[in-house]
Amino acid sequence: MIKLNLLPTAEKDSLRYERTYIYMRTVVFIVFTFTIVACGLLFTARIMLQNHYANLLTDNGKVNDRNSVVYREINETNQKLSKIRNVQNDFVKWSNVMLDLIRAIPNNVEITYINLEHHNLNFNLKGTALQRDDYLKLEANLKALPFIEGLYSPLTNILRRDNVSFEFSAKLKQSAL
Repeated sequence: MIKLNLLPTAEKDSLRYERTYIYMRTVVFIVFTFTIVACGLLFTARIMLQNHYANLLTDNGKVNDRNSVVYREINETNQKLSKIRNVQNDFVKWSNVMLDLIRAIPNNVEITYINLEHHNLNFNLKGTALQRDDYLKLEANLKALPFIEGLYSPLTNILRRDNVSFEFSAKLKQSAL
């Protein structure tokens, strides 16, 4: 088969450029169209992600509000428990101490003043004994008590033979309370 081309060379070149131009224009149009579609999809995706992010922040804020109430209640409960623990640690069953103290007092001794201080660990006792022997028995009994250490009594306590007025002071043992 023979091809016969009667067009001059200038027109052949012109047609070839025109065909290349149309091909390039089609490619550019397709790329441009694809770019516009991709931009539209990306813009839509961006708007959807922003809305989703805003919803997450709102939901997270609601959860944080609920959690902050729970955390506050937990902290308040922990503070109350801490205070209760401190009170329980400082608790001394004074009834046992008083029973031991009462058992240490002989029959002929009258107590007029007792002071037991837990925070300072001080012990003070005042009273009168019918005789000096009763006073000495009281002193020996107080020294034998497990919660009393360093019992001090002034020398004036034993100067009288009858109706002995006495005073005692001591430190309390924290470990024995």
